[in-house]
Amino acid sequence: MFIYPSQTEWTGAWVFFRRILIAVSLIGFLVALALIADETLMSLRGSANNPFFRTLPWVLSRSANGAFLLPAAFFVILILRERRKSLWRWIMILMISGILVGTVGTVLRSVIGRTRPNTSVLQGWYGPRSQGKWLVGRYAYSSFPSGHTSLAAGFGLMLF
Repeated sequence: MFIYPSQTEWTGAWVFFRRILIAVSLIGFLVALALIADETLMSLRGSANNPFFRTLPWVLSRSANGAFLLPAAFFVILILRERRKSLWRWIMILMISGILVGTVGTVLRSVIGRTRPNTSVLQGWYGPRSQGKWLVGRYAYSSFPSGHTSLAAGFGLMLF
């Protein structure tokens, strides 16, 4: 005997499917927008002599590494702690997962020893030690995995 799903089960599945569809569409739109704007932004990069345009990329880069993100998240947590407990818990989970995955990424980056593209060192995978020298913590040998990517993966995967 086949039992048909109830109306509430179909509604719940449709809501979940619709949310996934909206998220995928939004991500696709943002990727397409980034691809379209890439050439324009690259052409503007060399012509900016204003100190603001030299500082802005630095600030945006550091914000994805957690220097600005963590204090902002703590501020949001303090505001939401009493008002919206469920949202507060989700933000805490997102922060903790981002920090954990970011830390794992940093440890892996230190051990893998992949060279950065903008250094004068021969490109390659060197590991934690090469030619009798420790490479752990050296800027030129800490390219992969990206700190930005690690933090975003921790936040994004848990958010998904």
